[in-house]
Amino acid sequence: MKLPNNVQYILEKFNSNGFEAFIVGGCVRDSLLNKKPQDYDITTNAFPEKIEELFDKTIPTGIKHGTVTVLIDKNPYEVTTYRVDGEYLNNRKPKDVKFVSNIEEDLSRRDFTINAMAYSPYLGFKDCFNGKEDLKNKLIRCVGDPDKRFSEDALRMLRAIRFSCQLNFKIEKLTAESIRKNFKLIKNISMERIQSEFTKIILSNEPDRGLMLLRKLGFSDFLVKEFKNLKLINCYDLYDDIHDTYGLINSLPKKLHVRLAGLFYKVFNSENAVEKCRTILKKLKYDNNTINDTCNLVENINSISCNMTRKKLKLLINSVGTENIFDLLDLQKSYLSYMDEYDTECIDILKNRVSDILASKEPIFIKDLAITGNDLITELNFKPGKNIGVILNFLLENIMQTPELNTKEDLLNLSKQFYSYN
Repeated sequence: MKLPNNVQYILEKFNSNGFEAFIVGGCVRDSLLNKKPQDYDITTNAFPEKIEELFDKTIPTGIKHGTVTVLIDKNPYEVTTYRVDGEYLNNRKPKDVKFVSNIEEDLSRRDFTINAMAYSPYLGFKDCFNGKEDLKNKLIRCVGDPDKRFSEDALRMLRAIRFSCQLNFKIEKLTAESIRKNFKLIKNISMERIQSEFTKIILSNEPDRGLMLLRKLGFSDFLVKEFKNLKLINCYDLYDDIHDTYGLINSLPKKLHVRLAGLFYKVFNSENAVEKCRTILKKLKYDNNTINDTCNLVENINSISCNMTRKKLKLLINSVGTENIFDLLDLQKSYLSYMDEYDTECIDILKNRVSDILASKEPIFIKDLAITGNDLITELNFKPGKNIGVILNFLLENIMQTPELNTKEDLLNLSKQFYSYN
């Protein structure tokens, strides 16, 4: 297994000073799957104080739990002393930890077999729970007793679903049954942590698989009651391969607000779709930008038609913003493709027309007008107030139709005409 130079240096440092050290967890799993690890976690029999002594630059990230961050060339690497966890509090985190002397005990506290493997170029490969075999068979299986693992940290149940989506793995039967039995423990987990896992599920390669598992294993009732009505997957047996019967979410770009909008648009295609969308996303503790961008797409998707005039396209761009207009069209195209009987060629035509509008720099927003509210006040003696905004919106709508009139002189004349009629 080829390791980055910095990781190799850390392992060699421990080895030359008489200590064991392994890369562990997700980086081993990803390496065996021929994927580039996002980061490298290291475990060692050296105590935290010794870790700090061996390396010049360290941060006591979680020293109470044995974790020290080692900085090599300004890159952080988490190094944790072999440990076993003490009593868990509220199905979330251990009250304390106990340092141990062998890697096997440390691996026994991990969540899933595929995450309970370790490797050292000096000490070889450690796989006490047949994680490599489960990788080969594409199985998510708990280390030891699944009931115990999930009672320790209830978030592991969502992690199992997330790994199933990200890796296209099945959840092993006993592990799945334990999730179904213990799902109510998730109430002890903060919504922020739940949302983080839900987001990873939505952005995975197979979000429909995750949404089906959330529903079948009981989470949709707890997270958001409306999710129980999701008809994303036919009722195949939980342990069978899951067929893609709902291509909309999977076919969308891996952008959170786009995929969330696709989910909500399909399920809540009604007059109060935006209100439901906003309520659910707030409950899931999403940030305001994500909520607003998602609701913006849901609100405007029914505004698209193949025979839109240039002016209506500009109004649509004005409504959703230049940063979201192509996301909206992609969402509509995916939905039409899913419906199957609709021709999506018109969406490609609309995308080309939008590109042309943006390239031409024709006025789309009030800021694009050749005059400002201050010009109306100083040059036409209009009184400050709401009327200024009304006039500017009137000017913009006219200029969308006749962009050649976007000059200061023409706009001042239009403003006078508007004022005289009102």
